[in-house]
Amino acid sequence: MIGTGLALRLSPWPSVVLLRQLGSRADHERFERLEANAALEPPDVRTVALDERYGPAASNRLDVFAPQEPAARPVVFWVHGGSFIAGTKDDVRSYLKVLANRGFTTIGVDYSLAPTAVYPTPVVELATAIDYVLDRAEVFGADPQRVVLAGDSAGAHIAAQLGFAIVDRSYADTVGLPRPIAASQLRSLILPSGVFDLSFGRDARGLPGWIVRTILWAYSGVRSPHDEPRFSSASLVDHVPADLPPVYLNAGNEDLLRPHATRFAEALESAGIDVVDDIIALDVEPRLPHDFQMDLRFERSWSALERITELIRRTTI
Repeated sequence: MIGTGLALRLSPWPSVVLLRQLGSRADHERFERLEANAALEPPDVRTVALDERYGPAASNRLDVFAPQEPAARPVVFWVHGGSFIAGTKDDVRSYLKVLANRGFTTIGVDYSLAPTAVYPTPVVELATAIDYVLDRAEVFGADPQRVVLAGDSAGAHIAAQLGFAIVDRSYADTVGLPRPIAASQLRSLILPSGVFDLSFGRDARGLPGWIVRTILWAYSGVRSPHDEPRFSSASLVDHVPADLPPVYLNAGNEDLLRPHATRFAEALESAGIDVVDDIIALDVEPRLPHDFQMDLRFERSWSALERITELIRRTTI
């Protein structure tokens, strides 16, 4: 008992392992629902690459999907969620096929998970994936001048932070992030069900507080990340660049991360950013969960898909 208590105080690993075990069944059920997307709208797309290696880490792999006819198309880099400690690009594979069916080249990006890799490693790896794909743009059917960064949940945070670095050199220098493309190449950001304000949950107690503390400790690499000046840059609501391209946001009315989306929408609008806000009102039925946009059984999920498609088309013509 003493040894267990000491381990919990010295490392986030025991708590991370427990969280992964608790989430494994829910993740399996969610994956089955996402796979059902293909049956709801069978995509007519090419699988250009599966598990293509883009960097040195074992997790540095990506998938590429595109319409049947080869062409240089707007390219959407999608970063999966999983609270920075779990998840895989395989979870979003069927959704990316559906999105590719609308005329885009879509890239599912895997990255190193915490606490094996800590902040800002996943953001740097996303930049490496972009370099890899755009260096082979003709092979993958990607137009380097029409790039969209996207991600869900924790992946939305990773994608958004790299977007901040791309358009704001001073922010990139402060965090120590690469800028794989010019600001003019980044056309829009698709950020459903994301994490944006790391002050939320700081003072939470009980199970929610333990979960938040475990995730932030694992990702930041320090037990008290709120006291770490370097990690403060990860609270994106406080660092919105003035030149950010248009952003799509959503959150279900049963999504525990809904406050993140509402606060981020306010911060973006205050900075004069073009925001497509798809945050579901609290009184809407049926109740919509975290990452509802990927579950095409819901009518509002089809609406979200259309709004995402419209924003990408509008910003990449």
